[in-house]
Amino acid sequence: MEKWLVFLLDTNIWLERLLGQGQAEVVAELLDTLSPSDMCMTDFTLPKMSDECPR
Repeated sequence: MEKWLVFLLDTNIWLERLLGQGQAEVVAELLDTLSPSDMCMTDFTLPKMSDECPR
């Protein structure tokens, strides 16, 4: 059986990048490094991101 590593990216990580906060560039490097299939988020993350993002 093949095993793989998946990263659960907390809401704060996404918001750090989207809002251009202090560690936004570090988060950008992380997101550029990981494949989409290696990332996941909770059901809470997407609605919270839409609440917090500037319109």
